[in-house]
Amino acid sequence: MLGHPSFRRGLRDGAVLFVAVGGFGVAYGVLGIQAGLAAWIVVLASALVVSGAAQFTWVSRVGAGAAPTLVAVSGLALRHIPMSARVASLVGPRPLRVRLALAWVLVDETFGLT
Repeated sequence: MLGHPSFRRGLRDGAVLFVAVGGFGVAYGVLGIQAGLAAWIVVLASALVVSGAAQFTWVSRVGAGAAPTLVAVSGLALRHIPMSARVASLVGPRPLRVRLALAWVLVDETFGLT
């Protein structure tokens, strides 16, 4: 798989995104620490929440309490409904585990590349 030409082409085509995502991750980490969050929580949230907009919203709203944060982040998550509907035809019939894995990485950048 790693030596497959399409995998190498994907790495090459995604290199620009990797640089952008890396910078985005550093900015999020710095803001999370400045907001008073423990470093391990910032890293865990970054691994679990694959939405940069949701991460930045969470970091900026963390002092406001759980309810405003959940409302703001849930509103941001609603954009994934039309995005997933659009790419569903590209995915086609796949096993549930494959569809769940693809849903996990459906973010603005992967949608844009699709």
